[in-house]
Amino acid sequence: MRTLFLLRHASAEADTGSDRERPLAPDGRVEAGLVAGHLAAAEPRPRCVLTSDARRARETAAAVSAALGLGPAAEHADLYLASPGDILGCVQDLPDSAPAALVVAHNPGVAALARALPAKGSADAGSRLSSFPPAALAVVEFPDGDWADVAPGRGRLLAVVRPADLL
Repeated sequence: MRTLFLLRHASAEADTGSDRERPLAPDGRVEAGLVAGHLAAAEPRPRCVLTSDARRARETAAAVSAALGLGPAAEHADLYLASPGDILGCVQDLPDSAPAALVVAHNPGVAALARALPAKGSADAGSRLSSFPPAALAVVEFPDGDWADVAPGRGRLLAVVRPADLL
């Protein structure tokens, strides 16, 4: 069994000159902390964290990694503004020794992948994933196979959590 946590980075500051270097906004730091606390209490808990190399994603991932007692997140330049297919490629390369993993990335790719992974008709997945604001989290379970077997339509949506749900 594999559990994939897909997290959109928390709210970032407006334009700072370089999109890749935009830090989290004060509200984003609060959002990241809320999601980190939620994940620290989750079962299963992510055992590894992948993140885009954009500053706002790295800062979100750092908050979660610290709450989970994990080392630094593995940064992947391929996750910066990635398509759903590029994100999926990173997921399929995860080590099979980690039964649960978290990917911190950007919209629209992360939300589109979260919508594509559950099996058709999977517990109103479409409506539950219609809004995917900053720091939104989708949890998708894959009952069979390795990470390399993760593909659209093969998962089961377990949860969608937004920061407002955690207040």
